[in-house]
Amino acid sequence: MRRSIGAKLLLACLVVGALYADDDRPRKSDQSLSAILKSVAKAGYESITEASYDDGQWEIEALKNDEPVGLRVDPKSGKILRHHADEPHPKLPAKALTLPAIVGRLEQAGFAPIKQAEFQVTGWEVEALHDGSWRELVLDNEGEIVADQPDR
Repeated sequence: MRRSIGAKLLLACLVVGALYADDDRPRKSDQSLSAILKSVAKAGYESITEASYDDGQWEIEALKNDEPVGLRVDPKSGKILRHHADEPHPKLPAKALTLPAIVGRLEQAGFAPIKQAEFQVTGWEVEALHDGSWRELVLDNEGEIVADQPDR
């Protein structure tokens, strides 16, 4: 009897753990990140400097009316669920490609889904699936991949 309860408890923990592990990666039924970013831009947000998939939703940092904002976006519909004031984000250099452009290029090159993309002063850091493995990419401001390594 004790073994049976212990085994059931272990199985329940594994199932719950697997469910939460999936919450930090987009699902096949979700819209692509490029589609999500188009929805965000259409709603009047600009200069997007970060998008990360967390707890089953997209967290996005952008500007609206030159004010930094944080958004929570539904991954299936692209609907903005929450909007809040945020701390200042790094400003994109004038010649830097925008996040929608970066994401579009990466998705066309087979890097999908993308689970995180963030602007750093030197360029973009992106985590994406490519050929069945998760990759950590570093791109320069013009969108060229300068580093590609396995995601740890």
